Amino acid sequence: MLPQKAQQWIDERTGYKNFLHAIFLLNFPTQRRSRWQFLWGGALVLMMLVEMVTGALLMTVYSPSEASAWGSVHYIETQVDLGWFVRGLHHYTAHMMIVAIIVHIFLVIISAGYRKPKEFIYWTSLLIGGVIIGLTITGNPLPWDQKGYWSYQIETGIAGTMPVIGSTLRSLVVGGSEFGNLTLTRLYTIHVIVLPVIALLLFTFHMALIRRERLRTAKIREAADDPEIDFQLDEDDPVKDEITQPYWPYQTTRTLVLTLILMGIIIIQLIVYPALKNQHVSVGHDGWEADLPASEIKLEAPADSYIPYVARPEWFVRFLFELRHLVPKELEVLVTAVLPGVILAVLFLVPFYEKVFGEKWGQRLAIFVYVGGLLIISGISWYGIQMERNAPGYALKRS
Repeated sequence: MLPQKAQQWIDERTGYKNFLHAIFLLNFPTQRRSRWQFLWGGALVLMMLVEMVTGALLMTVYSPSEASAWGSVHYIETQVDLGWFVRGLHHYTAHMMIVAIIVHIFLVIISAGYRKPKEFIYWTSLLIGGVIIGLTITGNPLPWDQKGYWSYQIETGIAGTMPVIGSTLRSLVVGGSEFGNLTLTRLYTIHVIVLPVIALLLFTFHMALIRRERLRTAKIREAADDPEIDFQLDEDDPVKDEITQPYWPYQTTRTLVLTLILMGIIIIQLIVYPALKNQHVSVGHDGWEADLPASEIKLEAPADSYIPYVARPEWFVRFLFELRHLVPKELEVLVTAVLPGVILAVLFLVPFYEKVFGEKWGQRLAIFVYVGGLLIISGISWYGIQMERNAPGYALKRS
């Protein structure tokens, strides 16, 4: 820590303190009581920083080519000091971020954080969630092992069945009709440049909207408290009793605590249960064998298009895979294109529910749709996973 005089000297010439306060919202007013339910967005930002640091470390060793990708990841796992830990932290933090954005959006809905004039704050949260999912999908195949290779085959296959743009979209992300060097270089570019830039822009816009809203409510509060201004807040006004204490240290401290708890869960998974990295289930059929990996992070054998492998997409899109096998092939487009479109539309229209059904029932409908949708999606995914665990032959029929 620099001496106080040195800090003052630098601040007089750069204004860095105001810059830091603006970036981290340290001087922003917040609720009278700092609330745990409003912490998930901040935790998401901190986990994104963890992803950036661990990703940068992995980039110093990883080689994005068909011939060397698997070898470089194996080198990270076995030769680089704490390489396995950095890779595991990067992997599990990405999945924890998906959990965090799901919880964050749920808390926004139950606290009516989508109401006027906060619609764009809510919508940018949804877009950030989509980018996080995209980062996870594009990152998983980069080791170029059997699991990543074949899982990405399934995920691009789902995208390829979309009408009109399906084949073009698949060709764009694959780099042609077949997987190869272009697939890896495009995945790598999307994962480390395109999506992070989009995420940064969305985060910046999101934080600017939050800043604008907090300054607006602060001005309203000042007007309500000023005896010289003829202005009163209604008893049920959402601004009432909100803006009375700075973001630092009250809300910031709790955000750090939540982030440490989430990161602790990840570290426990990596250190206390290391055996999970080596578990697998073998199944056989018609003279060949395949692995059903029990661990997300286990590095499988190098990718080989000639060796059959029972792969599955990630847990957050598993329900689409399950639904594809419940409908006739000619109706797959309903699952791969129409259903995701309906889900996105339902979520984006949440701010308008109250205009149609009223404030009380509109919010209840939003909560019911969100929670009900999560339960249905989870149930479909859980059913498929349980069927494969209890009957390996069931898995092979759908490989």
